[in-house]
Amino acid sequence: MYQTPTFVFSQPGQATQLAFRFPVAQWSVTREADFPDSFARVAEFQADGYYVAMVLSYEAARGFDRALSAHLPHLLPLAWFAVFKQPCEFEIARERFVLSEPRVQISKSEYSDAMQRVLEHIRAGDIYQANYTVRAQCEFDGDAFSAFCA
Repeated sequence: MYQTPTFVFSQPGQATQLAFRFPVAQWSVTREADFPDSFARVAEFQADGYYVAMVLSYEAARGFDRALSAHLPHLLPLAWFAVFKQPCEFEIARERFVLSEPRVQISKSEYSDAMQRVLEHIRAGDIYQANYTVRAQCEFDGDAFSAFCA
């Protein structure tokens, strides 16, 4: 299993994928005010020929558009950056794994009620989208990384 940050980019139909591993620098942004300095730092690394990957949280929205609101401040970094010298080829894991049918942990009426509340908030202008998720359980046996690559 990989212990270092790894970004894998899919190349459909290829046996290997494009990946970035072993960053030479990493940092995170925890305050909206730090985005300009972080993007300046990204530009400096790119000017020196490096590749930079960034992961954004939904809570970073206000760092790009002050009209947007976000919840749960300070629970996660707003953004995380990693700098890489060059990409490498990454072979997809192909070990055995078995995953049973998922069993959703919510009733149909609970789901319908939740969807009605989401639609009410959209109609009221409180939100413009929602990422509604439900808990599901399944049985798993085998190599977790192969399942991730599947």
